[in-house]
Amino acid sequence: MACRWRLVKFVPDVRRKEPVNVGIVVDSHGEWAARFFGQDPETGRIDGRTLRQKGLDRDVFEAWVAYYQRKMTDDLWVDVEKMQARKTHLIYTDPGGTLFEDRPVRQVADELFEDLVAGQVPEPTVSASDRLKLAVEKVLAQLEVVPEIDPTFEVSWDRAHRAPISFHYGYQNGQYHLMHRLNLTTQNSAAPTDYWARAQAARSAGEADNFVAFYSMQALGGIADVDRVLAPVEANGPAIDIDDFAKATTDLEAVFHPS
Repeated sequence: MACRWRLVKFVPDVRRKEPVNVGIVVDSHGEWAARFFGQDPETGRIDGRTLRQKGLDRDVFEAWVAYYQRKMTDDLWVDVEKMQARKTHLIYTDPGGTLFEDRPVRQVADELFEDLVAGQVPEPTVSASDRLKLAVEKVLAQLEVVPEIDPTFEVSWDRAHRAPISFHYGYQNGQYHLMHRLNLTTQNSAAPTDYWARAQAARSAGEADNFVAFYSMQALGGIADVDRVLAPVEANGPAIDIDDFAKATTDLEAVFHPS
């Protein structure tokens, strides 16, 4: 029988752009099997300490594993391909190929996992900006939101000057939302006002009226007046603390589907 297999990959450091293999997904005529790094194949439990060998965050990886398993169960892997077609996520899948086997797909997945995933352990280096990106995409994956990546358009700063501006994500669900990740730290004090100017320019150009910012409250731990820092951000729309996954998911869902 023909078995199609895919590698699940993770990019620990966007600057180096060196993905590591963290999972295997195999299917044959609607029968699916998968193995993921750090996951007990019998119980499905994911060991956070094992994940650290490849620089993976347990909560983020669990969300992606759950998403993949849901699509396998529903035989809707096309949704994964659509979501990750541009490979802009730090966790994504790559087609591996097709094998012709007489064995169960589980055995094929186990063998590929041992050959391609289990022994590949790099030195992890995950930056704060990469962790923020992972956390945001965990929330988007939970809501099954497939955003436009890096929407860019030109705006006029004055009568003589036009320049491109971009946001990290765009999403259309009856209204167009522009979303941006903010690396708010004590060393990046200009980020809130930069975002304010970016959103104002987009609004004046008629590109969007709805804006969402994502940030990490933990990264703001050294700042005394957090409300002052967030004021220019919240002037344009919701600012969602991404550290609390459950609350961030609820808050973003309320933005897209207000009651």
